[in-house]
Amino acid sequence: MGDVRRGESIGELDIFADGFLRCWGCNPSGRRWVRKKNTQEAGKGYLRALLLPGVRKSMAPMASRIGVDPNVLQQFVTDSPWDDEEVARTNIRIMMEKGISGPQGVLVLDDTSMLKRGEKSVGVTQQYSGQVGDAANCQAAVSCLYVLPGKRNSDFLSWPVGIQLYLPKEWANSKKRRREARVPEEVVFLNKNQIGIKLIDRAVEENLPFQAVVMDASYGSMGTLRRELRKRGLPYVVGVSRTMLNTIPEDTPLIMPTGQPPRKFVRQFPSYPRDVEVHTPKAWAESLSKDEWHHIVWIDGSKGPLEGDFARVRVRIVHRRRGRRATDETDSLLLEKHGEELKAFLAWGLDDRSLEDLVRLAHTRWAIEQSYQQMKNELGLDHFEGRTWRGWHHHATLVMMAFSFLTTLRAKGETAEKDMLTLPEIRRRIVKKVCMQILMSELGLTKKEAKKALRVLPWLWDT
Repeated sequence: MGDVRRGESIGELDIFADGFLRCWGCNPSGRRWVRKKNTQEAGKGYLRALLLPGVRKSMAPMASRIGVDPNVLQQFVTDSPWDDEEVARTNIRIMMEKGISGPQGVLVLDDTSMLKRGEKSVGVTQQYSGQVGDAANCQAAVSCLYVLPGKRNSDFLSWPVGIQLYLPKEWANSKKRRREARVPEEVVFLNKNQIGIKLIDRAVEENLPFQAVVMDASYGSMGTLRRELRKRGLPYVVGVSRTMLNTIPEDTPLIMPTGQPPRKFVRQFPSYPRDVEVHTPKAWAESLSKDEWHHIVWIDGSKGPLEGDFARVRVRIVHRRRGRRATDETDSLLLEKHGEELKAFLAWGLDDRSLEDLVRLAHTRWAIEQSYQQMKNELGLDHFEGRTWRGWHHHATLVMMAFSFLTTLRAKGETAEKDMLTLPEIRRRIVKKVCMQILMSELGLTKKEAKKALRVLPWLWDT
């Protein structure tokens, strides 16, 4: 690619990155350092390198692409004490300032895995990896994605609110491992639900507007996580197990506590009568009449309309094995049927919404799967080869920034393009622009000649 450092900058990216200069010039306590300009230039260079072609988005290949000493990027990512959380919060503010947010926005929570070979990378252990569909030696990270739905399935705009590495207990409790990976003292063990709530709280604290939180059954089935969302008054549509969730009709009369002082065998919580039948989502689906199901087309997909059969039932969550305990959680149970396939969701705080609205919200979750794939394939989220806590979070945060930048370019073309360009297409336009600059400045080609030369470089479009 040549020496991109020699004036071959990406102008729009530099303008975007200027919004983060303050973050790159001070540590979490707010203290600035003398050589902050070097740090800021390294930050811009790292972002450019993430966007340019290359099989690997690790330190040495990226440094080669932009013509700098690998130690410059190494120091910036691994050692420099800039605050990745403040960068993430600044990213939220910038995206709101650019108008890529609104009351129709949705927060999507999920996690992703990064496969590893060794045992030294921070947080690596044998744990479930969606990438292989089984337990594997990998790191896992929880992230929160902001999604603005579009008229078509491919037209949504998304950008990351935050991402945090999951630190397993065997790591959190090991002084040796913590020391080797430079895990800060204030970092303690948090399960994935707790990390998720932390990221959602960040969005709330920054006054990011959204209508609901959406997540799959691995998170939605956790009653503690749903309870935390209700405590905060945050509406949600979450996937749940078809066979493990126990419910009764919402209007079932309950047996209230006696009010006597706690004694053995005295109930201190509401319970449901013995003769009330408990239903799982699967049981509800089997008991509903044909008239209670509705065929809904929720959006146009790339291969035609996306549709299915849906039903909604008001339910109360109960615990069979805890003395027929009835919880205070009442939700809309949303059922989705495609032939023999059944999916189930719980919706809370959205009682005034139509069935069609709930269906669209439930299916917003797929955006995070595509975004994870693009952050890995296009920007190298899983390419980081360092082993430290700070290094991993710095790299992941810079990938988030690059992804957000590409989303701002997609948003600009929303009205100018008949079909909104995809994020990979946007990145390839940037690559083409940089290549043309190099051909014109280094080889003295005219703009027309440079365009013609690019047509015989098909390898560019696969990187």
